[in-house]
Amino acid sequence: MDYIQFGEFNYFELLKIEIILKKNNIAFFIKKSYDSSVIAGWPQPTSEFNSSILFIDKNKLILVRKLLKKPL
Repeated sequence: MDYIQFGEFNYFELLKIEIILKKNNIAFFIKKSYDSSVIAGWPQPTSEFNSSILFIDKNKLILVRKLLKKPL
């Protein structure tokens, strides 16, 4: 399965998005942007600690856009 980066969201937005994706059986995974930056050795001093990057199943991109177009 191929994944594509869909966007970067804060903790509270991501909770709502996860519920929508799980309800519609859409495969996804999340990476913490701050943790990834620290591990790579280049954290930005102003980066958000609660920001996460969402990756979704590439084949479901159109469906995810449609589902998340509505207000969360």
